[in-house]
Amino acid sequence: MEKSEKIAIIHHWDSDGIASSTIITNMLKRKEFFFYIPKIGVYNIESIDINRLRDLSPSTILILDYGISTKELSKLKDILDVNIAIIDHHVNNIVDNITLCNPIAFGYSGSSYPSTTWVIKELLRVEDLDDIIALGLLGDLGKSIISHKLNEWILKICQKHNLALSELFEAVNIIDSCYKLIDEDCINYARNTLIKQGVKGVLNNEFLKNKFETLKMVVDYALKNVDLIKDYGVIKLFELSNDYYITSHIGREIAYHFKNNVIILKHFIQKLNLTYIYVRSYKYRLRNILEKLRHEGLHVGGKDYVFVVTCNNNCYEELDLILKVLMKHLGGYS
Repeated sequence: MEKSEKIAIIHHWDSDGIASSTIITNMLKRKEFFFYIPKIGVYNIESIDINRLRDLSPSTILILDYGISTKELSKLKDILDVNIAIIDHHVNNIVDNITLCNPIAFGYSGSSYPSTTWVIKELLRVEDLDDIIALGLLGDLGKSIISHKLNEWILKICQKHNLALSELFEAVNIIDSCYKLIDEDCINYARNTLIKQGVKGVLNNEFLKNKFETLKMVVDYALKNVDLIKDYGVIKLFELSNDYYITSHIGREIAYHFKNNVIILKHFIQKLNLTYIYVRSYKYRLRNILEKLRHEGLHVGGKDYVFVVTCNNNCYEELDLILKVLMKHLGGYS
């Protein structure tokens, strides 16, 4: 990357992805670069406008926190004939032709690298912008930070920057409101605000705060209307009908209330014409299940305790397969 003339930064649309791009921007001050956001909610090569990237002629594509498989990215590399480097913490495979900075792909525990900002801090030895690192960390850990080994570190960073933990949570929620409302312009605006004005700039930005207020109304309505479809004991299946990309938000809230279970949330989003099957647990490690489902050909991405399957239909076959694999590994009853 040192010799690259132009770098395309493709980053995930959530707070960890945006925070990671902010840190990398600071590291690439003397380089020419531009940002590209993949199609919201899509985790394959179809999320990327290949013709647009070709016209911009990057020498290197740097992918941050975006859990697309290396198999898909190998296709992108072959089409564009460019260097591809990844900094990430999602479960993935190692391939020869892509530079991969991802401890999870090399067998390390997700609890040791819970966000891409933390991977950047630890592996690239970044010591400044620790409030931005904390933002990405909190964005991925959510409420589970309370019991995480990095809780004390985050509290120290908050104190250093005169921030309450609740304010850092609020900054995460404000930034994440952009993608949950499926608003790409808002994502770009949030990233630029974070780059130029930092966490406090995000907290004081009226445009972004108004987005968050809109999202709160959407989420409140969704939480009242999410349905428990079937109880399999350890495994509990929920369904949501809502036209915003709040799958992970609602899934995380449900999982937090069922900490000793595995929750499955099936969510169809008409705006995206996609169905998501979100699986999370605070107790059971799901990495082997994720890898098994990927081996079976499903479009699945995730981490040790959460994964998402994406499909273009009602997902009946995909859901049956997920339940079958979960039952085999965890038990339950029908």
